Amino acid sequence: MPENPTRPRRRSLAPLLGAAGLTILLDGCGPSVTPMDPARAQAHYQQVVEDLIATMDSVRPLGWAPEGALTDQPVKGGACSYDPGRWATAEGHHLYPAPGEGIDWEPWRTALDPVLSRHGFTKLSREKRSGGYFFLTGTDQHGAELRLVARGILEIHGAQLSGRTC
Repeated sequence: MPENPTRPRRRSLAPLLGAAGLTILLDGCGPSVTPMDPARAQAHYQQVVEDLIATMDSVRPLGWAPEGALTDQPVKGGACSYDPGRWATAEGHHLYPAPGEGIDWEPWRTALDPVLSRHGFTKLSREKRSGGYFFLTGTDQHGAELRLVARGILEIHGAQLSGRTC
């Protein structure tokens, strides 16, 4: 059958990808989340935070302290989500000694990624920005998101809890 000049020609990338030895998996649902036993959630995330703060203090001691309460939040389908909390540096110190020095996330990534991995979190993301806030994120298998903000804030929220409604 002759090619129709008014219709765009479709080409498959499969031969090119196969030749390069690449495989692409498409998953429209994103990463799967395993809800956590509510009886274990508080102790688990308390340990995560203690390990992270000890490690962050090895990069630069900033005197982290709790700033937000631990809460359970309702989510779709009547399930429950756990927000372990928010911690901030003493006296509002930023992760960097002086404004305008530029943000070098590498010391933080190098120190924190192994700790996050031990607790089931992904490595820290590329830098993100929201307004004047610069931050990195990581997620765990329970759906919790960790956020490290350059202004000296650490927060974890959104862990999915099993067998319970709020």
